[in-house]
Amino acid sequence: MVPVSRLKQFRIFGEFNDDELQMLAPLSQEMSYEAGDFIVKEGDEAKYFYIVESGRVGVEKDLRLGPHGASRRTTVQVLTKGDGFGYSSLIGEDYAYGRSAVCLEPTTVIRIDSAGLRDLLDKNPHLGYHLMKQLALIISSRLGSTTETMTYVLSILSHELKSPLAAVDSYLQVMLGGFTGELTAKQKQWLERSSQRIKELGNLMSNLLDISRADTTEIVSHVEKVSLADVVRMSLDDIRIAAKEKQMDIRVEIPDDLPEIEGSASRLRQVFTNLLSNSVKFTPAGGWVHLKLKDEGDHIRGEVTDNGIGIPAEDLPRIFDSFYRGRNVEEKGSGLGLSIVRKIIEAHQGKIWVESPYEEGQPGTRFTFTLPKRLERTERGEGE
Repeated sequence: MVPVSRLKQFRIFGEFNDDELQMLAPLSQEMSYEAGDFIVKEGDEAKYFYIVESGRVGVEKDLRLGPHGASRRTTVQVLTKGDGFGYSSLIGEDYAYGRSAVCLEPTTVIRIDSAGLRDLLDKNPHLGYHLMKQLALIISSRLGSTTETMTYVLSILSHELKSPLAAVDSYLQVMLGGFTGELTAKQKQWLERSSQRIKELGNLMSNLLDISRADTTEIVSHVEKVSLADVVRMSLDDIRIAAKEKQMDIRVEIPDDLPEIEGSASRLRQVFTNLLSNSVKFTPAGGWVHLKLKDEGDHIRGEVTDNGIGIPAEDLPRIFDSFYRGRNVEEKGSGLGLSIVRKIIEAHQGKIWVESPYEEGQPGTRFTFTLPKRLERTERGEGE
């Protein structure tokens, strides 16, 4: 049992009085660990809530891209004195820890029996209110700090890496243009592939930066009149090499009188490029991709349809989640493309959904989205 005087020092119990802490004390126990020891492991049954009393604890998460990718343990946070972990245990029985906690140095923690704590809070609702209030403040502060740090780091990486990549790609374009001498068909093919991989890497860095932005108003910071026909033409250039390598038929159906809409041309180009490249990637060689735009009154309706491998039914609810990769996907990728697409569409006040199969007895997938022709302004004038 941990003395009341020591429990008092932790912010999470800041609004508990001595009598209330006296009820909590029997549920608590001091635990000591050496550097490298795991306090909890991801997936273990969540039985205890922990507070760091001294030392440092690394919070780690197993990350894996795709069903066949290698699992890698990544440190996502470092906790010091007063920080808590094991929040899953406070929800209820049959929950598992979502992350691992490993000691980075000799560490002492206060371990609190969660079943007993939940029972105590059930009997004393005002204690539960105070505890959850403190937890909400701590988690909110931690999330805000993490998001700001991630955005800052990714913006630096994006800037520092994109410049040399752009320089390399410019040299490749010079060679592909024949300015350094005649190329054989094989040499041209290799250079085109290299250029395509550099573009993919640049897109990945942009996607990582975009996904770190919590506020969608940051995505569409500059609104202008946009011709979707022009945007589609640029996006077709982005996927030209990949489609050529697989000898795919790219069909485009856009009315000549399609009206302009309000939005960000560069962001909408990301939407079309990501959807088209996704279809090209997951459609066998010799297949087809069909892009169609239609004027439907106050909005434009878009469809990107393919005859590819399709999406398993169990994957459909999560297909737009960040870093999610379908069970039938073997190709490498970050799992960010469709998440970015939805984020941009929603920032333009539109909607997107997916059907797979899109027609009874037909293979493939159809992504459908709507984009309003005029954006609604907020009181702050965002989007202007």
